[in-house]
Formats: sequence, structure tokens, C-alpha cells
Amino acid sequence: MRLNSYSLQRRFTLDPRTKLLLLLSISVFVVSGVAGSHAWVRSSTYLLAVLPLLLLGLEGRIYLAGCYGAIYSICLYVAYVLVPITEGLTNSMLLVLVGVFTRILPAIFSGIYLVSTTTVSEFLAACRKLGLPQQMTIPLAVVFRFFPTFFSEAIAIEKSLAMRGLRFKHIIRLRLLPLLINTTRIGEELSAAALSRGLSASVKRSERQSLTFSWYDYLVLTIVILPLCLLFISLLFG
Repeated sequence: MRLNSYSLQRRFTLDPRTKLLLLLSISVFVVSGVAGSHAWVRSSTYLLAVLPLLLLGLEGRIYLAGCYGAIYSICLYVAYVLVPITEGLTNSMLLVLVGVFTRILPAIFSGIYLVSTTTVSEFLAACRKLGLPQQMTIPLAVVFRFFPTFFSEAIAIEKSLAMRGLRFKHIIRLRLLPLLINTTRIGEELSAAALSRGLSASVKRSERQSLTFSWYDYLVLTIVILPLCLLFISLLFG
């Protein structure tokens, strides 16, 4: 039963190159607001914003998908229900908050989706397939592995404080200082691990990961390039 559940989750796993292009497209069209006043382009960016929610759900990350869906739904409710009935300073503050959250959240959860569903070896194989230089792939690999380790350290510190009954005491001394010290140690260990594994070697490395596009990769890529096509058509035909 466990094997069938694992196979069902892996069936929806995207190629890391698709995930990278999804993050890039969301950063360009959702965060930067390139769509401007083009109605069709803006509609396609909403589809891009919802895509991380669907992909997290298909990958079995129900908690993350639920958090993203709840926060984004609240932002849309504020934008379309509360903003039209408010005035003055309240209206301006709501517009700023909604604008920031609706643009930043898709990129954040798209990055979380990339990091939580991709191994370092898959990420490195995708970077090599894309032809990225080693001067870029090695720091990216270290950063890629850093965030999961950082959050696991933060959770471990919080659990140790909860066991001692210090959950709401001494935030700086008992939380931030150990986390900063562990962060320095994690960065040094990850850098040493990357060098010891020969990631900086000039010879061509063999690949254990076989990266191939499937039909759902092409479906996601179609959605990813849709805003670009619509923007090009809008600029071409006015």
C-alpha cells in the first residue's frame, strides 16, 4: 500500500527544468507586473499564480498547498470585496498589502515547491542540461541544500525549547543566537561537502539522474509560456 502511494505521488513529479522555468516565469510576469494593462496577459498570470497550489497538491504537499490557498484566497477577498468599500488611508494600505502579497506569494511557494520536491542531484543534472556554468551551479547547489537544513535546525531549536518550557521566553538569546551559529556551521559544512564531492572538477561528470519531459511537463510548459505569447501578440497587434 505504501509502495502504491509513493508511485502515485512520483507519477506527478515534474522535470526540474520545468520547475526552474516555472519559477522564472512567475518571477517575470507575476512579481514584476510586466503584464501591465493587457487584460489577457493579466488573466494568464492568475493562472500562473494558481499553478504552484495545484502542483503542491499533486506532489502530496497538502499542508503547503492549503497554506498557500488560504493566504491567496484571503488576499483576493480583500482585493475584490474590502478594497472597493474602503476609502482614504485604509484603502491605500489594503491596496499596498494585497499588491505585495499577491505578487510575492506565488514566487515564494513556487520556490518552496522547487526545493521541497527536487533533490540536489536532480537540480545539478537540470543545471547541466540547461548548460549553466559551474561557477553558477556550485553556489546554487549550496544554497539549494541550505534552506531545508536551515528550517530543520530552526524546528529542532523550537522543539528543544518547548521541551524545557521556554517557548515564549528569550527570543534573541535562545532562538536567534543558536540559529545564527548553526547557520554559519551549516554553510561551511555544505561548502566543504560540495568541494569533497568534486562539484568543482573540470572533467565531465557522469549522470545518475535521467531527466526526461513527460506529457504533464509539456502541459505546464504550455501554461508557463502562455503569458509570453499573449504579451507578444498584444504588443504586436496593439
